Amino acid sequence: MLQLEDLHLMAALAQSVSLSAAARRLNLTAPALSMRLKRLEHSLGASLAVRSAHRLSLSAEGETLAAEASEILTRLTDMAEAARNTQGKLSGTLRVVAPFGYGRLRVAPAIVRFATQHPELKITLTLAEVPWPTRDETDLVIHIGAVKDSSWVAHRLASNERWLCASPSYIKRRGE
Repeated sequence: MLQLEDLHLMAALAQSVSLSAAARRLNLTAPALSMRLKRLEHSLGASLAVRSAHRLSLSAEGETLAAEASEILTRLTDMAEAARNTQGKLSGTLRVVAPFGYGRLRVAPAIVRFATQHPELKITLTLAEVPWPTRDETDLVIHIGAVKDSSWVAHRLASNERWLCASPSYIKRRGE
């Protein structure tokens, strides 16, 4: 099985005119590079390079392997770069459902702030009288009242105090 160092070796050979030049690219001595090349050729059962005193050329198998090695190394570099660029960034879709009043007053402004901080994230807010859609339709449900479905994970966001109010004339007529 090929190792990462084998891919680097083939890429360096493809970009060099001699074993010495390829060895310098890899920070190796020419004899060390020659031994690695011989070991790789032996493990693959194919001649990869034609060596002469002043010139290096790749065989057809070597050309194919070098091209594929370069492609794989480029893809690995791109993958690492993509991972670095997305580190700490949220992306994808977040689907939120909330009750009308509370959603307009509290959730929508919070979503606007959150979306500004995470421009790669697509957020949809659905305001509904009864915000209990199926699991496939939403990622986050803001609900006022007791949670009926025990399979959902609930976290208290805020207390929701209620007051019973009456005008002084009502209390006079009906009592407290």
